[in-house]
Amino acid sequence: MNRLVVAGAVVLLPLSLAAPAASAVTVTTQNVKYTLPPAQAHHDINQAAEFSSILFTQEMGLRHARAFAPKGWGTAHAKGVHRGDCATFWDRDRWRLVRWRTFTTSNGSFRNGHRFGLVTVLRDSATEIATICVHMPTGWRTSSQRRIAYADGMANVRAVAHRLVDRYHRVVVGGDWNRIWGRRAPLSGFRTRRPPQGTGHGTIDYFWWHGARFVRQRVIGHTYSDHQGVRLHVDD
Repeated sequence: MNRLVVAGAVVLLPLSLAAPAASAVTVTTQNVKYTLPPAQAHHDINQAAEFSSILFTQEMGLRHARAFAPKGWGTAHAKGVHRGDCATFWDRDRWRLVRWRTFTTSNGSFRNGHRFGLVTVLRDSATEIATICVHMPTGWRTSSQRRIAYADGMANVRAVAHRLVDRYHRVVVGGDWNRIWGRRAPLSGFRTRRPPQGTGHGTIDYFWWHGARFVRQRVIGHTYSDHQGVRLHVDD
C-alpha cells in the first residue's frame, strides 16, 4: 500500500494506484505511412507516444523525425529514404541517449529490398535499455529472392540482438515485420506475445524482448496510417 496525506489525514492507496516502478518500461511501435500529410503523421506519432516513454516508427525516410517529435522527446533518426526508414523517440523526462546507430538488415535487389534497422541505447536513473526498431521487406513468401532477403535480414537482426544481450540487461526489438505473428521468424533467447488484435495487413507489428517480464500489451486504433500501433508494457 502507498500512503497519501490529505489535509492531515493518511489515506492508504492500493498498489495499483501507486506511481509506476522505475523498472517499468512502456514501448510503442507505429508505422506512419509515408504518404500521410504532416498533420495526420503528427496525430499518429503523438497518439502512439501517449502512455509510453519509448516509441519506434517506420516509413520515416522522407521526414525529419525532430519535426514530428512530441514536446520534450528526443529522436534518433538517420538521413536517407532507406537508412532513415526507422526512427526512435524517447521521453527526455525519463531517458537520456547513450548511443544510436543503423545497421543493414536486408539487401535485396528488388524494390525496397534494401532495409536498415535502428539500434538505440537509453539510460535512466536506474537502468539501461537497448532497443532495435525494424521494418522488414514485404512479400517474403512471393519469390525465392524475397525469401532469401528476408532470411538474411533476420540473421542480421539476430546477430545484433544477441550482441546487445551480452552487454545490456534489457533488450526490446519491435516494429513492422511484414510477416504475421503466427508465421514469425524465430528470435532465440527472446520472448514475444501475439498482439490482442490485428494491426493492419494481419498482425505484422509486434515485439520481442529479453531480460524483462511481460505485463500487458494493447493495440492502438484510430490511426490515419494503414497500421495500428502496438503498445508493450514490461517490467523486471
